[in-house]
Amino acid sequence: MPEEGLTPAPQQVPPQAESGVTAVGSAQMVTSMQMTFQGPLPPAIELHAYEQIVAGAAERIIAMAEKQSAHRMELEKLAVREQLRQSARGQIFALIIGITGILSAAGVALLGFSSVAIAIVAASLGTLAVSFITGKRQEQQSRQQKAG
Repeated sequence: MPEEGLTPAPQQVPPQAESGVTAVGSAQMVTSMQMTFQGPLPPAIELHAYEQIVAGAAERIIAMAEKQSAHRMELEKLAVREQLRQSARGQIFALIIGITGILSAAGVALLGFSSVAIAIVAASLGTLAVSFITGKRQEQQSRQQKAG
């Protein structure tokens, strides 16, 4: 029983052939088209279509793309500044670690523990070398990813 307010769809009867035999099957062809674009703005034909639908739509879309572009550039500037600050902090901390390690090793060596002094120097300078090499590799990978 149909729900309230809905009417049942009419039944379609297949066409009858002259001899009274029911025709079987029919062929249908469906065509699909997909269009894609890449970038901040749609193609000009699309902008024109938007303008036909809503007056001023094309101008609003272009203004939105310009605002987005300016915002992205500002974020990139901030990211570069922060990376430079982080790099400078890393260099300062590396200098502190290096000097502290060397001074500690010198103090321990003056107390007569030369093997401990060598271990301290090796550990502090080794840590700095590993950090430097790891940082350079990450920087190289980041550049390769951005390049393509």
